[in-house]
Parts: sequence; structure tokens; C-alpha cells
Amino acid sequence: MRFSFFSMRTWFGRGRAAASLEKAERAFSAGRYAEAAALFRTLAEGGVDLAQWRLAQLYERGQGVVQGFVEAVRWMRAAAEQGWVPAQARLGEIYLTGLSAPGTASSSAREVLESGASEGSVLKRLFPEGLAVHQDPALAAHWNSAAAQAGDAGAQARLGYQYATGLGLVRDPGAAEQWLAKA
Repeated sequence: MRFSFFSMRTWFGRGRAAASLEKAERAFSAGRYAEAAALFRTLAEGGVDLAQWRLAQLYERGQGVVQGFVEAVRWMRAAAEQGWVPAQARLGEIYLTGLSAPGTASSSAREVLESGASEGSVLKRLFPEGLAVHQDPALAAHWNSAAAQAGDAGAQARLGYQYATGLGLVRDPGAAEQWLAKA
């Protein structure tokens, strides 16, 4: 996994942040997700891309935090905007297909959130932007392109598919072939 300039500067230039990041990674690796989430959150709020990525993973999986796809994407985007390729690739994948909990798990919650009576509810406070991340082919193309150019094979394949089908991009068989060959 590569480090961006900011995380390298943080890692080597700020001993305290490096120690916190190392401690958070140890907690993450040991499965102490609530502890890891708290440590990563502090670092993520300070702009450390690796911490933003890890916090996003915790939210997406519901490990140590209440599972929240919208919150996961928020932290992924923060890392992706700093050039963190795994976050760019995952955003490309999420926006290509959308991301939501299984219908059986979320139908009651969705009903509460979509009703006008949900404004003061605990669910509305936990999930102010809802439960799902909706498909957005244009955003998928943006993030898949960024990750594909950085060499991510999955993003290259998705970008090739998008060019082949015209999903979020102008259909371009030549570009599709190019990206699929790179993948």
C-alpha cells in the first residue's frame, strides 16, 4: 500500500501522529475495532489519508462503529481526494453499483427514515443522509479513472466496462479496449 505525501510527512515528521497511527493499526489488526475507530477518527479528522481509509473500512463493515455506508463513503472520499488509490478504486466500485443494506435488514428503517415523522428519531440522528449510497455512473467514472490511471486493475476493468457500455461516459470502444487490456 502506498503512502501519500501527507501521510509520509505525518508518518516521518510527526512522531506523535506516527505512534498513534501505529497504535491504531495494531488495534485494527488485533480486531479491537472500537479502539481502532477512536484512534483512526482523531487522525482522520487531522487529515491522515490512511486513517481516513481505515475509518471508512470500519464504517462500511460495521466494525467498532454503527455500520453506515454514507459515512464510509464520506471518509473514503476524504482519502481519495488526497490520492489514496484504494479509496479511489472502492469509490469507483460503489458508485458504479450503489451500496445499501439488504432489503430485509433495512426495510423498516428505510420506512422510518422516509416518513415525515422521522425528524426527531434516533434513526434520523444516526443516519441523517439515509442508509444507502445511490448509483452514480458519472462519479464512478471519475473515481475509476483516477484509480485506473494509478494502476489499479479492478478500476481499469470497471472503466473499460463503462467505456464499452456508455455508462457514465460517452461510449468509446477504443478506450474500452485499451482499459480492459491494461486490466
